[in-house]
Amino acid sequence: MNERLEKIFGGKVPEVDLGAGLDLSQYARNCENVIGVVTLPVGVVGPLRTEEGREYRLPLATTEACLVASVNRGAKVLRQAGGATVRVRHCGISRAPVYRLLKQMTEAEVRVWVAENEARLQAACETVSGHTRLLRTEVRVVEGNLHMRHWFDTGEAMGMNMATIATKAMAEQVVETGLPVRLVAVSSNWCSDKKPSETIRVEGRKYQVEVGVTVTDEILRAVLHCGAEELQHVAVAKLEQGSALAGMTATNSHHANIIAGVYAALGQDLAHIVAGSQGVTKVEATPAGLRVGVELPAVVVGVLGGGTRLPLQGQYQSLIGLTAPMGHGERTAELAGVVGLGVLAGEISLLGALAAKGLAGAHEKFR
Repeated sequence: MNERLEKIFGGKVPEVDLGAGLDLSQYARNCENVIGVVTLPVGVVGPLRTEEGREYRLPLATTEACLVASVNRGAKVLRQAGGATVRVRHCGISRAPVYRLLKQMTEAEVRVWVAENEARLQAACETVSGHTRLLRTEVRVVEGNLHMRHWFDTGEAMGMNMATIATKAMAEQVVETGLPVRLVAVSSNWCSDKKPSETIRVEGRKYQVEVGVTVTDEILRAVLHCGAEELQHVAVAKLEQGSALAGMTATNSHHANIIAGVYAALGQDLAHIVAGSQGVTKVEATPAGLRVGVELPAVVVGVLGGGTRLPLQGQYQSLIGLTAPMGHGERTAELAGVVGLGVLAGEISLLGALAAKGLAGAHEKFR
């Protein structure tokens, strides 16, 4: 290992076993110039229960003490409340090439061209992978540039690489089949890949997930040591007022905490935490109790490809208890729903800790 480091950087390097005795060749597909691995502790949360009685375990990789314990406490609330409702909507993964118009065209004219050449674009897309399917294409013309945004179904894979390669193949068809354009870039920011945007917040990306549970005052007092009224006061002050003062569009307590832990443990693309953190948490009093819900606009995950092929990440995925068949995205959609359950548990527990004035004490104890 040290010889490799010296070759890359020159000179002598400290005697450190950055590979922790591992065969680093198994990581070469996912990282160039591999010199070692980073070890993070992984805790397990659960069971996370749905309203239908399904139960899941969720691995979280984190260096933040109390996080796993906190989400586990929220999971207990979900179980005692009879489980959470889970809704998952497939949006598709997007990629947005941009072209320079060589003669003036309106958006309406481009849309006609897209409709007439839909089969040709679909065929180009499918040459990349039989699991990649073009769902729809949007167009905008801005100051002589033609922006297209393609949405893809990529099956059980997260699919960003598949979408990029398919977009390149379709771009060749766009240039070759009559549109007066030249390709500027295979990706503009319209796809909002790995960046926060109003587009993602409103339209979603990969999966939109909504999860919610109704909790009685008795359960809150027994598990979180606070009442429904106190928790709702915290929600108004923190999620509504505090977020507004900060100019936030993502009005949540700590969605990113859970999403980051899940993505790291399961070999997901970590940069998609950015979109995953744009969610909203809502707390509302109902006759049956306090309704707590989370809306996640972009859970960008996959169960095949990418970092899921790494040895430990694959094992952690098998820990969850996914039961949907592997095929056309059913299992990936189930995983997205489980991520939502974990986020909901984390939100309930943190809001409860704030309401019970216990957050600082927990971190003082375990810092």
